[in-house]
Amino acid sequence: MEVRQFDPSHAPSALKRVLVVEDDVGISDILALVLTSEGYDVARAFTLQQALEAQESVSPDLITLDVDLGGESGLDLLRRLKSDPRRRDVPVLIVSAHVDRLGGADRRMAAGVIEKPFDIEDLLDRVAATIGPACPAPAL
Repeated sequence: MEVRQFDPSHAPSALKRVLVVEDDVGISDILALVLTSEGYDVARAFTLQQALEAQESVSPDLITLDVDLGGESGLDLLRRLKSDPRRRDVPVLIVSAHVDRLGGADRRMAAGVIEKPFDIEDLLDRVAATIGPACPAPAL
């Protein structure tokens, strides 16, 4: 299975960009495949450090975020993004098996919470509701 990685030099400016932050390669593959099949450009990060670097270089329209990043906390990334005036408006959709770790403030900072295992249609509906379709309809 080949998943196209986001390349900012080749993307039309209107295309929506999603940064998938997930340490499980299989789940990351599924998320990337599902989102690219809908037309979103997808970049992936597997660690907190990769996510911090990618959110700077990719300028995503949305971040999907796992709470547990192999010993690191995705909530640290959420809090850092929301405290950064340049990044606080980027919606973060938490996709995690550990939603019980979310406090009220974390839930309010997130654009939404999806518990694993997740329904693909629900995920796509939430992404589209948060940032719109992958490509806007052409102007008439």
